[in-house]
Amino acid sequence: MINAILQGVFSLVISLVNIILLPIDTLIENTLPSVADGLYMVSEFFNWVCGTIPWAMSWFGLNDTVVGLFVGYMTFSLTAPLIVSTIKLAIKWYDKLKV
Repeated sequence: MINAILQGVFSLVISLVNIILLPIDTLIENTLPSVADGLYMVSEFFNWVCGTIPWAMSWFGLNDTVVGLFVGYMTFSLTAPLIVSTIKLAIKWYDKLKV
């Protein structure tokens, strides 16, 4: 008997909460884009950026060699410390295992 009363109270509370939250759910569903729309917008943004880069390069008078050297330098400066620290860590592990 108590179980039936508790189940009735819980179902009543759940239905009231659903009624209260239904407008909020509808608002969120109508105003926020879906995941597919969001991914499409990100893709369009990257397409726009990739279309702007050649224009900016021509505006500043940069040629492919200068840009290639810059990208190569930035790649080396960001990855060289990572490679060196990985090698140091491997040497430290080897020294610990050797003892």
